[in-house]
Order: sequence, then structure tokens, then C-alpha cells
Amino acid sequence: MTLKTLIRKIKNLHRRDVRTDQYIINRLVDQRDILLSYIYALDDDEFDVLGSSERKIRDNIKYIYENAIGCIEAYFHGRFDKSREIMFKTFFDENNSKRILLKYDSIHTNTLFFRMRSNETYELYTQLEMFHIPFEKRSLTTNQRYSISGYPCLYLGNSVYGCWEELNRPDVEMCNIVALENVGQLEVIDLSLSNKYTEEFIEADLYNMVLSLICSLKTSDKTSPFKPEYIIPQILLNCMIRKNDKSNKFYCDGIKYTSSLYDSKRCIFDDIRLFDNYVIPIKRSKEKGYCDELSSLFAISPTTSIAINKILYPYVESPKSLSKLDKYEVSEFGLIERWLLDSDKVIVSKL
Repeated sequence: MTLKTLIRKIKNLHRRDVRTDQYIINRLVDQRDILLSYIYALDDDEFDVLGSSERKIRDNIKYIYENAIGCIEAYFHGRFDKSREIMFKTFFDENNSKRILLKYDSIHTNTLFFRMRSNETYELYTQLEMFHIPFEKRSLTTNQRYSISGYPCLYLGNSVYGCWEELNRPDVEMCNIVALENVGQLEVIDLSLSNKYTEEFIEADLYNMVLSLICSLKTSDKTSPFKPEYIIPQILLNCMIRKNDKSNKFYCDGIKYTSSLYDSKRCIFDDIRLFDNYVIPIKRSKEKGYCDELSSLFAISPTTSIAINKILYPYVESPKSLSKLDKYEVSEFGLIERWLLDSDKVIVSKL
């Protein structure tokens, strides 16, 4: 098996995780065994490309799953401190000789992100209402895959379409939408699958993909208040925050990940890049308002919606010019992204 085939198979494993009726530990064991079978089938010369031996890679994959399972079991037994310690030691403890080195991505300045909020009327939220949940309303912060109750974070999408899918497809005409740009470079743990190519693929990329699989298990019941599939991603976020506090050398702004909705049967578009999401936790809490650091780090566009944009800025380009665009670019999502790209943006802290 070539490295290119391995990457494709791991992506397929990410989107074809359908055994949600299984006990989560058994799901992880099955996932681990499938991954190991891929490594066994990998051509010998591909390990030279990865810069590591087959044995080391197999041992590290086993180590990741052993600790992920241990983390969940400790959580189930109420040993929440032990659960967090297992995850921290696995990926962040510099004194651990077996620590798995993850790969980080530098997000360059003025990268475009999107946020969406559903609405039941055609009225628009203010720009601040489209930022993270304010501290005085932290009780609204619910338990999600990369979200801890009561702890506000800024959640960003790589596309308007991806945001809409994450909200479970509310009325698209009424949804409020903004674009945000970072005014400084961001460093994130890269668990996304969209930029994994053989040309620059290294050993750390493989472990990021393994962790992405573990963090992306599909939920068995979306309405349940507790979802065991969220244990690892929530604790990973917690460990990242803890590492930021403990080290002067290390600082990570958040986590980039591919949505678990990628390539589900209902998806309209299949471009994996549309499904990249970011979670950026607050830097410091206070009684009310918004995180000062995040407010100074992002510029935000005016709030709009597809319905209002159609009224104010009807699309009048000729069919000939439309033919030069791809399927997504001529969709309602692509058109509003183009408008938001060119809109004036203001630093959130100045609002």
C-alpha cells in the first residue's frame, strides 16, 4: 500500500464511522485494529518517507489508543483528574519520553472565517452578538464536541455551508452570517483532514489523523445530554489550555478539526475543505462582556443574511461569468462568502 492510499483509507474511516450502537471502548478497539492493518500493509519504502520505522509507528498507534481508552474508562469511574492526566501526559508532558508529538498549523494573518446564528425573523443580530457567548450569559454554553458547559469559546467555520450543516440546517434565508479575520497569526493543533497530502506528509501528520479519528466518533444519540464520544475532544481542549498556563515556550490558540458531518449522506457539497472548523477558547474570563484578547485578535464584518443580501445586492453577473465559477461558488453560500470577503471589517474590541 502506498502512503497516498493510506491517507485516503484513513479519511474513509473518518466518514464511514457508523457503528454508533457499539460500546465506545469496543468502537475504539475496532478502529485501532483497522488502522494497524493499514500500517502492516504499507510498503516498506513508505516508512522512509515518514521518517520512522514500522514498529515505532505501530507501537505509537497502540499507545494512543491505550491511553484514549484509559482516559474514557477513568472518566466513567469518576476519576476525572486521572482522565485529564492521561491525556495531558500522552500529548503535552515534555517529561514523558513516550509523548506523542502532534503537528501544529500556523494560520496566517487575515485568514477568512465565518460564523452563523439561526434566527426566526429577518432581523439581524449585532456584530457583538455574533461573537462568542458573553461572560454574563455563560449559562447558555452547552456541552458539545469541543465545548465545555459554562466555558465560552469562539467557534469558526471555513465556509458558510459548513456552519449551516453544523447548526443542523435551520432556515437558511433567516440565518445571520458574519465573516471574521484574524489580525495576528494563530497557532492551532491541526486535526483537520483537508490538508494531508503525501508530498509533505510526516510521522506527526499520521498521529494527528489518528487523534482526529478518535475525536470524531459519531454520536449514537444527538439528543442525549451526555455523549461519551465528546470525552476525548473536551479533555484535549482542557489539556491544551492547561499547557498554555504551564509553559512560557508553548502557546496554542485552539484546535482545527474536520467536522464529523463530512461526507454524510445528506451533504450537498463534497469538498472536504468546506468542513474545516476551529475552536478558539477564551484567554481570560471576567464578570461580563467578551474576552479582551480575542476581541483584539479578530476583525468582524457587518451582520447579514442570505435573504437580506438578495434584497440589497441582487446578483446581476452574466451567465457567462457564472460559468467560470464552480458549483459551490455559484451557490447561495458561495455568493454570500464573496460579499463578506469584500465587506469592511472592524476590530471587535472597537465595537
